[in-house]
Amino acid sequence: MRGLILASVAMMAGPAAPPKVPPKPEQPPSAESAKPLQPVRPDKPSDAQRFNPGLF
Repeated sequence: MRGLILASVAMMAGPAAPPKVPPKPEQPPSAESAKPLQPVRPDKPSDAQRFNPGLF
């Protein structure tokens, strides 16, 4: 029983530790820099245009 309790506490403490790490502000710039890697092609309709042709 003690092993199961310790394992459950460790599992609960595991996901809670990463959000406390400060380098999170560095992620939004990397996400923004990733956007130019996918240029918008006018000849290729977007997913929204393909699945909802009546809206465009």
